[in-house]
Amino acid sequence: MVHLEDGGSLFVEESGVGPLVLLLHGFGHDRRVWSRVLPLLDGEFRVAACDLRGFGRSSDPPAGGSTPTEDLAALLDELAPAGPVMVAGFSLGALCGLDLAARFPQKVSAAVLAGPYPGFAKL
Repeated sequence: MVHLEDGGSLFVEESGVGPLVLLLHGFGHDRRVWSRVLPLLDGEFRVAACDLRGFGRSSDPPAGGSTPTEDLAALLDELAPAGPVMVAGFSLGALCGLDLAARFPQKVSAAVLAGPYPGFAKL
């Protein structure tokens, strides 16, 4: 569990060692959607699958507070303060990963993003 400045929290499941790969779930899912992927990657990478706010075991999003992208930037400050990470996501997770890479390019070294649905509200 990573605690955020506004009192919220993001639940994170981690395994492995090495360069960090952050896995982001789609709308209607949570970190468990990555359960079969974690063991495939954690032999070479440190893998973190998080629940975005409002999903899984993370807190609800604040009214008028931080965005998912700001939450993820704070998460990376905790998990990988020394350098950029690789991000993979689909649907809402892909949109969050795309926005994270655009707004915080120093935090993302590579991204694999499937179906970043543009119909979601601005992050």
